[in-house]
Amino acid sequence: MAMHTRWNIEFFARIGLVSAVQHYYGKQYGHTTEDYIEYMKTKIKKKLNRAIKRAKEKGEAYYNEHRLRKMKNASTVRTS
Repeated sequence: MAMHTRWNIEFFARIGLVSAVQHYYGKQYGHTTEDYIEYMKTKIKKKLNRAIKRAKEKGEAYYNEHRLRKMKNASTVRTS
């Protein structure tokens, strides 16, 4: 969880490590790395919004105490 916030898709794309999907569509259709980063950001936002909506439909809170505790712990982890 801690590395997910620090080492996300944008991090790896910026240092030159791209996924096979981005490499294929970049060669095939001319999509740039920035196009790939923007596509993945919108995809992740849609996924989060769907998860929040599903939780509301079930009558649950998406950001419950357990999830908030995990998020706090992940943000305070030190990597040396």
